Amino acid sequence: MQVIKALSVNILSFRVLLILLCIPPLSIGVFSYRPTKLYKCIRVIDGDTVILLRGEKRLRVRLVGIDAPESSQRSLDQIPIGYNSKKFLENLILNKRVWFISQGKGYYGRDLGEIVLGKRSVNLLMLRKGQAVSYYGNTESKFAQAEYMAKLKRLGIWETEGFLAPWKFRKLK
Repeated sequence: MQVIKALSVNILSFRVLLILLCIPPLSIGVFSYRPTKLYKCIRVIDGDTVILLRGEKRLRVRLVGIDAPESSQRSLDQIPIGYNSKKFLENLILNKRVWFISQGKGYYGRDLGEIVLGKRSVNLLMLRKGQAVSYYGNTESKFAQAEYMAKLKRLGIWETEGFLAPWKFRKLK
């Protein structure tokens, strides 16, 4: 009888482990790796581009996975969503020390990567608070999930009457 109980507990534990491995992580913004370089954010250009400083080294960084409204962009009901996105990011990281995880260089020569404040991904936080959209509809689960939750809660840009996707807005200009 005890052998059967122990065996059933092991099978149950194995099933629970399999289920947990199949579920996407719910702790959006927490990373399991430790970036190696700490920078200070000295300027926020818009909701997805910042300037970081480490010693004498300046980096113009584009946050990967997200696309924030352009600085001059307004929603259909004339809310300044670009300005709001920039201000949100400024309040979050300007003059603070942040980790930067590089993912290479982009088309315009900017460094691409993830910015981490404490243990939270700033890229994902911008999506979770409705201050950006996932880049060209990025379907990576953590980005799609963060954007979806902001839409459901009608946060940031999602509380407006509507807006052009940032890439469409740029194309019109």
